[in-house]
Amino acid sequence: IKYYIAAFPALAIIVAWTIDQYEKEKFVYTILLLFFLFLNFCNFLYMLRISQAIYRPLGIITGSIEREEFLSKSHAAYPHPAYSGYKFINENLPHTAKVLIFGEARCYYIKRNFISWAVQNLNPLFEILKNSNSPQEIYENMRKQKITHILVNVPEAYRIVDFYISAREWKILENFWKKHLKLIFAKNNNFVYELVEQTERPSQNIIKFIYQRKKTDIAKEQMKKANFKAAIKHLDELVKNEVADDLTHYYLGVCYANLNEKEKAKLHIRKAIKLNPGRNEYKKLLNQLK
Repeated sequence: IKYYIAAFPALAIIVAWTIDQYEKEKFVYTILLLFFLFLNFCNFLYMLRISQAIYRPLGIITGSIEREEFLSKSHAAYPHPAYSGYKFINENLPHTAKVLIFGEARCYYIKRNFISWAVQNLNPLFEILKNSNSPQEIYENMRKQKITHILVNVPEAYRIVDFYISAREWKILENFWKKHLKLIFAKNNNFVYELVEQTERPSQNIIKFIYQRKKTDIAKEQMKKANFKAAIKHLDELVKNEVADDLTHYYLGVCYANLNEKEKAKLHIRKAIKLNPGRNEYKKLLNQLK
């Protein structure tokens, strides 16, 4: 419908002119008026149905759903909201706080200073990383920008973030995450970290986790279609960037086994077993390749 919106003004003039022409003929005028009212009513019902399917607003209109619950839930046209993280920030962080938001461009509900991004722009976290040669430099560069916290919206970052950093930068980011970030909130796949000079309890690098899952999931879809070479391309990117985990090597083993490249398959399966010796399916596949 959106492609025909430009024609609506002209259509409205034609409809108004038609009704005006038959104003004196009461019967025809009434029929036309009722017809157009009926069309408008059908359009209202259609849009109501779409709105209910996408946003489900009736619950909050009737009061059966609380505002916080509504804003925290994912909807078709508003997937993976960061409201839980924003609520924590608004209620618990000082007014002087400045939040670097990763994987989220919708910032209406945050009431603190923040740095965000849009999908067509460069990612601020990656740009800071590219201008830093060590974890300490990342910390110092963030302090210069008065950044005090980082919020990560995991499923939204998975959906929209383009990862464009090198193996060297991944290693720096990994060490920065372990040394300078303290996890202070985790709910509904929203994570809030405090920037500190030295953390006592290292946090998992959630950015690396998102990247790993995104690439392995793409590879899995290619494997389902028997596009093993395409799957290998995505998995090899993880290996090249030195962020491959046991699942990466297992899938590479499966791909090479299906391409009848047994030596490469065994090499990756052994790496998977070394990283995670408790997975029996890894050992099973290795035995099948012998």
